[in-house]
Amino acid sequence: MPLGSLTKAFTAAGIAQSVANGTMGWNDTIASHINHIIKSDTGKELTELFDARYIKNVTIYQLVFMSSGLSDYNDQYLRDSNLQRPDFDWTPADYLDLYSGEFAFPPGEGFRYTSVGYILLQYALAVQAGAKTWEDYDQMSVLPEYLRKDMKHTYFINRGRCSAFKKIGMVHTYESKTVHEWPATQFSYQGYWEKTCANGWGFGNIALSARDTAKFWYEYMGTENIITKEYQELLMNF
Repeated sequence: MPLGSLTKAFTAAGIAQSVANGTMGWNDTIASHINHIIKSDTGKELTELFDARYIKNVTIYQLVFMSSGLSDYNDQYLRDSNLQRPDFDWTPADYLDLYSGEFAFPPGEGFRYTSVGYILLQYALAVQAGAKTWEDYDQMSVLPEYLRKDMKHTYFINRGRCSAFKKIGMVHTYESKTVHEWPATQFSYQGYWEKTCANGWGFGNIALSARDTAKFWYEYMGTENIITKEYQELLMNF
């Protein structure tokens, strides 16, 4: 089943591995890693997509730990769009275009949950992997080979309706909406089976089984097979 933001743990793992092997640094600016691929993908510089005063100073660390000052795209617009345009697959460029580009605060001066920041981090991983396009980057590559073989029911969905993935075990998902709250709460439910399953490259496009979810978290935080002890401690104490 789709588990959305669990995707961020994979993206963060890839960044932590890159820091550990020296190909990235926590204090590197994200612009130094991705400006050229952003220009290729969107036709714009980072400073055109985001507030130029701040984006040039945003670091890898700030994006991973959500202290960059970036907010997020209009989620309600996205939900409505998915219902109205069931075959429209949101690309990273579409998400960046949807985002206002504004900062909630200067980088490093607060905390704000953001999915947009994880798109930028995923771009950095794609560049490092030598991927020609965002879709060429293998999001499973952060896992060791034995774990990729073991987690047989883990997928990253980039395009297509959810129903197109029935053969791999995709299940129906629904969104609830409160219709009436007094005197008795009532809900309506909107199914996503015949809607796009492209829920966010780098931050929300994973689908996996309960067994694979448990296996992933055990390996992620209970061993050093995915990330180092140093990064595990950083996750717990940042």
